[in-house]
Amino acid sequence: MQTPDEPTWERLTQLTATTRSYAPTRFILAIASLVDADAIRGAVTTVDLAGPTVWTSVLVTDTALCRVSASFDAEHFDREEESQQQFRYNAPAMTLTEAWTRPLASVREISIADVSGEIDRQKWYRVAGMKLILDDGKQIELPDQGRLHDTREREQSDEFLTAVRRGVSF
Repeated sequence: MQTPDEPTWERLTQLTATTRSYAPTRFILAIASLVDADAIRGAVTTVDLAGPTVWTSVLVTDTALCRVSASFDAEHFDREEESQQQFRYNAPAMTLTEAWTRPLASVREISIADVSGEIDRQKWYRVAGMKLILDDGKQIELPDQGRLHDTREREQSDEFLTAVRRGVSF
């Protein structure tokens, strides 16, 4: 496939960024292989930097839901680490544990486990235990909004949920 152009690359970089890290190149390319960046209406991304680094993004368009999860055989592996000399020519192995796109209409349920007090008295409250349940029973856990300390991440989470709610068929 053709490498994404600069505006597409920048959009995917922003959609997959976390508070402290930018996603590795191969992770972004996996997403670009499955979904048109211009069609994305919302995205949530998490990263577990301990042990093998695991990056996971769930993205939504007007008609599709996309999930990509990749494990890298290195601790704390992100774009900054990727640019270091030791990884430039000897990148850690990446294993795609999930990489799919499904119709957004396959979401049959949106569930939450808890709603608690305000994070910011004027704007935010915490929603926890959020899940999307697909028509085949697959459950997609979404990040706990109470753990999102960055306003940009909270806004991104809200945009994602709004896009899902608008796109589901119930």
